[in-house]
Amino acid sequence: MKILYIEDSSSDAGLACRTLARTSPEIELTTVGSLAEGLQYLEKPDQYDVLLTDLNLTDGSGLEILSHVRGRRLPLAVVIVTGAGDHDRAVAAFKACADGYVIKEGDYLQRLPRLLHGACLRFHTRNTERYSPLLRVLYIEHDSFDIDLMHRHLAQYAPHIELTTATDVQEALALLPTRSDQVAGFDILLIDYCMPGMDGLELARLLREERKLPIPIVLITGHGDEMVAARALHLGVEDYLIKYEDYLFEIPAILEKAQRQSELARERIILKQTSLRLSHLLAASPVVLYNLHITKDKPEVAWVSENIELLFGYTRKEALAPGWWESHVYPGDLEAVLARQPLLFTKGELVHDYRFYRGDGKLIWIFDELRLIRDAEGRPSEIVGTCLDISEHKRGELIRQAHQSALNLIVANQPLPVILNDIATHLEVINPDMLVSILLLDKRAKHLNLGAAPSLPDDYNAAINSLKIGEGIGSCGTAAFRGEAVIIPDIDHHPYWQPYLELTRKADLHACWSVPFKDEKGHVLGTFAIYHRMASEPGPGDLELIEEFVSFTALAVQKVYAAEALRLAATVFESIREGVVITDLEPRIVAVNRAYTEITGYSADQVIGKNPTVIKSGHHDKLFYQQMWAKLKKDGYWSGEIWNRRKSGEVYPQWLTISAVNFGSEDGKEAGPSNYVGVFTDVSQIKQSEAQLARLAHYDSLTGLPNRLLMQTYLQHAVERAQRNHLQVAVLYIDLDRFKNVNDSLGHPVGDELLIMLAERLKKRLREEDTLARLGGDEFLLILEDVKDASDPAIVAATLLDLLSTPFLLPSGHEIFINASIGISLFPDDASNVTELIQHADMAMYEAKKAGVIPTVTIRKL
Repeated sequence: MKILYIEDSSSDAGLACRTLARTSPEIELTTVGSLAEGLQYLEKPDQYDVLLTDLNLTDGSGLEILSHVRGRRLPLAVVIVTGAGDHDRAVAAFKACADGYVIKEGDYLQRLPRLLHGACLRFHTRNTERYSPLLRVLYIEHDSFDIDLMHRHLAQYAPHIELTTATDVQEALALLPTRSDQVAGFDILLIDYCMPGMDGLELARLLREERKLPIPIVLITGHGDEMVAARALHLGVEDYLIKYEDYLFEIPAILEKAQRQSELARERIILKQTSLRLSHLLAASPVVLYNLHITKDKPEVAWVSENIELLFGYTRKEALAPGWWESHVYPGDLEAVLARQPLLFTKGELVHDYRFYRGDGKLIWIFDELRLIRDAEGRPSEIVGTCLDISEHKRGELIRQAHQSALNLIVANQPLPVILNDIATHLEVINPDMLVSILLLDKRAKHLNLGAAPSLPDDYNAAINSLKIGEGIGSCGTAAFRGEAVIIPDIDHHPYWQPYLELTRKADLHACWSVPFKDEKGHVLGTFAIYHRMASEPGPGDLELIEEFVSFTALAVQKVYAAEALRLAATVFESIREGVVITDLEPRIVAVNRAYTEITGYSADQVIGKNPTVIKSGHHDKLFYQQMWAKLKKDGYWSGEIWNRRKSGEVYPQWLTISAVNFGSEDGKEAGPSNYVGVFTDVSQIKQSEAQLARLAHYDSLTGLPNRLLMQTYLQHAVERAQRNHLQVAVLYIDLDRFKNVNDSLGHPVGDELLIMLAERLKKRLREEDTLARLGGDEFLLILEDVKDASDPAIVAATLLDLLSTPFLLPSGHEIFINASIGISLFPDDASNVTELIQHADMAMYEAKKAGVIPTVTIRKL
């Protein structure tokens, strides 16, 4: 420890150095001989721990350097050394914020090390106190001599007192606040009793009663008068002082005492007000405070706030009884609550919540927060805690948890019984007196099926499963029938329950409140029932709580039903053999089914997000699509045949139906289309089948030539054109000679080969506008249009017969020579209609065949 010692007596300084070097070598002492030299050393105050200074120095006073140290807040303790008989000045120095003083008498040097260490410790532990503002005093005195004397005395002995003077009452009043809520510039008033115009007592009365200033007052007078003292104290003056000899030495102590008394009185008033305010706050507070003392490691209730009776329904006496708390914790929570108690002693705090029975038997949720307090040796001494009824908050939290739990189960595609059981269990946690039963309506059979009832007996649940709905059938059957809540507080005496009393008494059920839950259209989906072990009616919040659970039970049931419907729709969507494409209004494809992929060859990833024209074939013009969209927007649908292109490039026909999907708005009106759904069938096979059937109906299956039916159609058209354009049409009836011999001798397959080759040979010599048809067997018919000369058909007939002169080499290896007979008729020369033309040609052919001339061409005219 480093000490700076200011001492003008070299002998005293040397003696101190020698003694301390011998008795306290840990103290390093630096001595200086004057106040001025000491002030120079203090330019670097952090080099010293303590300043030790003599009170009386040749160039000043130790109080001056003390004032210097404290005024500049230098970080070192100050100890004043005084001579024998100078006790008053030593006390004045101590009051001036010295950390200690020592009187040069006896063995003071032996005590000096202990005093120095103590002063250093006091400085560091009380450092914040010593730098509080100086004591500001307003001295009201008309005698200039007394004022000067007071100034000089306080400057020497109490430099921490800052003195301001006023020589008359008006000057003093001008320096003081006019109202109690204004801040005064002084800490204390020192008032002389004998003031001209108004004595000190009158001034004190004015300040206390009219201005109501709380500033402390010390009255000083030159005459001792008990009446004056009594009046002063009655007015609330803090102290009274008579100007006897050496009274000035009492001034600092009296002023400080008066200030402390005033502060204590103010603190007592504040404390009383605070206590009263705290009492009011506790009475209105929703929080119960309590205190436990720990005796032999066991907490015992020592105090509880009075508002426990208002909040929990128990008197303080009841709450302080041993075992009271444990006996009122909900039995289902007690084990867990007691298991958490050791955390208080390991962590120093415990925050938890649990259920608790109020005085009226109602079960509430308590939020309990405890703090452990340890003694100076670290041992647990007491516990402070707060209890808050959080039933409403907890109920809201548990409802949210139940809602979220149900939603999570729905998202996880859990079965409906699992979801309903979870909902019922959550409600029973919120209110254990409620036993929940959820029944689902089977609309087809008009009865209720069990959805969930986790706390009801199995035999009771089995008995009410498939409960019919109707008026008077228990609470649930009636509620489902009416579509409204049915509250029966006493099952045993209600007519609706008489047929079921054996069941209810066995299950110990004596009240049932049933509320139907419905879909968004108001249709009953089922019932949500609350049973009780005793007859009871719903409390103010019971139905509200039940309605909360009824609402998201309805939501859960609808969600599950909707999910099941969606799964069914998705299965149908994927299983249907027609292609399905769904678009938005752009249109962009948002979904396709498996059949779409199989028909078009495009996967879902390749078309989703694209325009449906990705499969456009190019077969239809712009007008076709404009008409299609116009009808779709007007009527909401379009249906027709359209040609599209597969991914492979193949163009194929579809039968397509496009429908607009409309969603209804909240007011029940349609909000307009949101999507388009196209359903199409690949009609390629149908088209091919139709073409095949048409070919079978109109063409010869062997030669591929038009048959009799199609030939008649062609001939009819040719006749009609000829009539319009004044032209001629020729009909050549061709019949093979001796063809029956080929079939009989070589077989029908060879005959078929001959007919096929014959047809091919004849077609090669015909014009594009001519038509060759097979009438059946070995008979053919040739239609010649735009005949300009009546001889032209005969030339064609000769050409055809000429073709037959070349033998036919058949695939079977046979070489066959065959001839034919041909009959010709002309329109309009020989006949005026199709039937007559054919008949005349047929007759001409028979005449040629009878002639037997090879080649034979016979032209018959009617």
